[in-house]
Amino acid sequence: LSYNLRMKWLIIAQSAQKENASRAEKFFASNKCDFEKFDFNQDEKNLKDIFEKIPTFDGFLFLTDVKNSALILSFVLGFCHGKKMPVLIFDEEKKFIKLFTCENKKLSLKNFYSENELFNWLEKNIDELKSDCLKRANRNSLLEQGISCNADSFEFYLEKEKTEICKSILNSGIDVNSKTLQGVPLLCVATRNDSKEMLELLLKKGADINEVSEDRGYSPVMDAVWRKNYEIAKLLIDRGADLSTMSSDGQSILVLAVGNGNSKIVKLLLDSGADPDVKDSMGMSARGYASLFKNEELMKLMETK
Repeated sequence: LSYNLRMKWLIIAQSAQKENASRAEKFFASNKCDFEKFDFNQDEKNLKDIFEKIPTFDGFLFLTDVKNSALILSFVLGFCHGKKMPVLIFDEEKKFIKLFTCENKKLSLKNFYSENELFNWLEKNIDELKSDCLKRANRNSLLEQGISCNADSFEFYLEKEKTEICKSILNSGIDVNSKTLQGVPLLCVATRNDSKEMLELLLKKGADINEVSEDRGYSPVMDAVWRKNYEIAKLLIDRGADLSTMSSDGQSILVLAVGNGNSKIVKLLLDSGADPDVKDSMGMSARGYASLFKNEELMKLMETK
């Protein structure tokens, strides 16, 4: 799968643009992009070579006389339509506007009227272009294998420990705060499968650490406690997880931990500020349950809290 893909650019240039073509090559190389340059002339073999290469590229830079390259440019625009693949045109004489109208705002087309404008824009936007390319490549790779890019698909493959597929799903542009059909957020899916790797990747991509599931009303850290997974619980707490969420059946996170009888996790929660006296829907607190269960170790942990 393509989650480590390098963006590949096609530079189509005429001899008069040799200096700009060289500058473009250096720019792409320094930004870890692959590229290939075609010296444009309008003979039949040259056009055929370019046409055959187009589907293998992720971005296109035209450094040609727009009027003379109208045929190839039209083909590229048609190929990129709907794919949101970048087509950049150095149109110093502003001829492009006279030849093409572009009403589709989703078409990733950009005209530049000076060298500085072109390269300043590239410098500012190259990371976003690479990110979009990565998402597109992962999405296409998954779809070719009949794999959907959604939360239920992520859950299905994570349960099967197919972490590489899960990485590609996350790298396909899926909303990291999306939920399964059962209403389970991706972070909770990762936690319920004890997948620290997926959890960290989701957090890195901006997933809401306190998003609550619709089935149990658990936040990710509550799922970690329910799973008795100390390592993941600590990771989430260290990242700022809220410990005050109540489950759909009215239980606090500390009540869950006491019910599981895991003293290490109970201590972690207490040390992190969880309140042992918050009452559940039955009117009982974590301290009360520890006493009811006659768990002296847990009672001792709560003595000073």
